[in-house]
Amino acid sequence: MRHLKMGGPNRILSIGGGRAALRSRKAVHQLNAKPDEIACIGFSGQCTVPVMLDEAGTSFAPPSSGATKRTEKQCTDLEQTFGLAHIIQLTCNPPLTNFTLTKLLWVRDNEPKNWARIRHVMSLRTIFAIA
Repeated sequence: MRHLKMGGPNRILSIGGGRAALRSRKAVHQLNAKPDEIACIGFSGQCTVPVMLDEAGTSFAPPSSGATKRTEKQCTDLEQTFGLAHIIQLTCNPPLTNFTLTKLLWVRDNEPKNWARIRHVMSLRTIFAIA
């Protein structure tokens, strides 16, 4: 895997494969870092597909593709509102078009009727895991 180091004393830790969550404790132990040296742990390679649910827990709109680029404006808006450096400081990532947040902001900006109906959001991957 290739990672960009965001700066500072942060160390980059790559955990590949579908069992990343199960292996994270062991990987952090192997990193041999102090807790205050770890800014965050990210599991990359996931393309989120949010499913909007209404009050009854029913999906009412088709999920947006994980590969959509239509949320570029929302990424720019987040950067202008909060500052790119501050967002990276909080999340260790810049806003990206495939993030759940930017997709939900797109719905807010372009589909206000659907935005008003949202009560819950689930990942499509989670829904398949439950089913």
